[in-house]
Amino acid sequence: MSHFKVSVIIPVYNAEKYLENAVKSAINQKEVGEILLIEDRSPDNALELCKSLADRYDKVKLFTHPNRENKGAGPSRNLGIEYSNCEYISFLDADDWYLPGRFSNEAELFNNSNVYGVYSCAQYYSEKKVKSLNKFARFHQPYSGINLFHKLLIPGAGSFCTNCITIRKDIFNEIQAFREDLRLHQDSELWGRLCFHYNVVPGKWEKPTAMIRVHDENRISTSNFKTKSFLANIQYEYFSNIKSSLDYKSKYILAYRRALFNIRKADYPNSINFRITRLKYFFKWYLRIL
Repeated sequence: MSHFKVSVIIPVYNAEKYLENAVKSAINQKEVGEILLIEDRSPDNALELCKSLADRYDKVKLFTHPNRENKGAGPSRNLGIEYSNCEYISFLDADDWYLPGRFSNEAELFNNSNVYGVYSCAQYYSEKKVKSLNKFARFHQPYSGINLFHKLLIPGAGSFCTNCITIRKDIFNEIQAFREDLRLHQDSELWGRLCFHYNVVPGKWEKPTAMIRVHDENRISTSNFKTKSFLANIQYEYFSNIKSSLDYKSKYILAYRRALFNIRKADYPNSINFRITRLKYFFKWYLRIL
């Protein structure tokens, strides 16, 4: 597929010291047709750096929200989707970076008209340890179809990283993009819907194609049981409305996920008892799901 070109969307917030590295890692990929920086009213000097990068590189385009509002990652990615020009879309967090060959085998996979998304593997990098962590964002096995949908919903079964998924842009004519009422986990919510409605397949699954930087300002570090519970309830509500399309296992997993994340700390004043209860609950359901 010689015309395979990807729009890379980078939401930019408070990542001035990392952004140039992220942009350069995308520019060096021959499959990248454009890089869209969505500056989200950062408190640092990221806007000036974005302007400089857009002046230096023809592929780089800068956008902001109306009145330079701060909207969050979901609306920023949606704005990037709206202004993108390539047939395929990928994402990159401003503090992370792509590795060489990020898109190297994806054109071949997208030659199959039944493939709507391709995911690969990411590796974590810790600044404090000044080296890569021996930890990956991936599944224990490569999954696709309904099995991938199930694994995305089960805690501990694995995951894929938002930096490592490429999607046909035209799917957003059929399904909503990132939910803008979610400040956290809006990517996880979208990937669940994507993998349920469309065929998403593994690409370079065993070796990383991107790095995830671990530092104190990571947005996801503010994630907790409360935010995960909110996500679980949203997913349960969404899929319950299309329950006629769900098989028994899907219904079971959705109910399990909602129940697991609705076990509240307030019900267990002792932190150890809370963890033990969740662990027991997890294994009780997980073994039945398997």
